[in-house]
Amino acid sequence: MNCSRNDSTYWERQHPAPSHWERRHPCRPPSAFTLLEVMLALMVFSMAVVALVGAINGIGNASTESRVYREVESRLESLMTEISRMPPDPAAFAGDRTIEKTIRENGVEYRIKKAPAEITNKDGGTLPEMYSVKATARWKEGRQNEELSAETLVYPPLYAPGS
Repeated sequence: MNCSRNDSTYWERQHPAPSHWERRHPCRPPSAFTLLEVMLALMVFSMAVVALVGAINGIGNASTESRVYREVESRLESLMTEISRMPPDPAAFAGDRTIEKTIRENGVEYRIKKAPAEITNKDGGTLPEMYSVKATARWKEGRQNEELSAETLVYPPLYAPGS
């Protein structure tokens, strides 16, 4: 063996190594990595990066879905309040006529259905001027159809001016 200093033990004298290191060549430092070790480390690092990117993507998708759901829920609540506070349509109480309204906004279809409701009190008497309001929102989230609905009973004299 011919080392740069022409001494096979030059490396050991300059850099004493623990006894468990096995030297491959007297002139080569024992701390060198093999190609296999480097490739294995890169593979582990790559898998960690891919997992991290997948997790960040999942968080982003969940955040977007949550935001869209909350926007639809808020708009549905607003429509229900608006319809509930409107003065009653006398034509709706003249018979079994149901009024339906469809609104399309931002890729969401809102359907509002207002119909007379026959509700009886504990004495068996019918409560006059009651109606039910049902609002349904439908939209597409990716490839999946989503639906959210709300329903309420409204007594118009409760919201009449001066009451």
